[in-house]
Amino acid sequence: MFRFAAGSKKSRLFSVAARYGIAITSVAGASTVVFLLQRFGVRDPFALIFLAAIAISFWCGGTGPGILGVVLSTAVLHVFLHSPRRWFHMPLSCT
Repeated sequence: MFRFAAGSKKSRLFSVAARYGIAITSVAGASTVVFLLQRFGVRDPFALIFLAAIAISFWCGGTGPGILGVVLSTAVLHVFLHSPRRWFHMPLSCT
């Protein structure tokens, strides 16, 4: 009888630190894209860009890094983009 281990191949491809690093990097990349789009006046597709970062986190990292991607994406969306008065606003210019 064959033994099937679902997570064994994925754990050999990436170390734990690399999998969590992929989650953090994908959310950071999504944040960069969103801030650039916001700079050029695009307003609506922010959640879809973060959804792509979450998908990359789950696909490459697994469950733990995927959940980290969800938490980081939610925090970035809430703190930087959807908070009232943008209480943690970062100015885009130095003037």
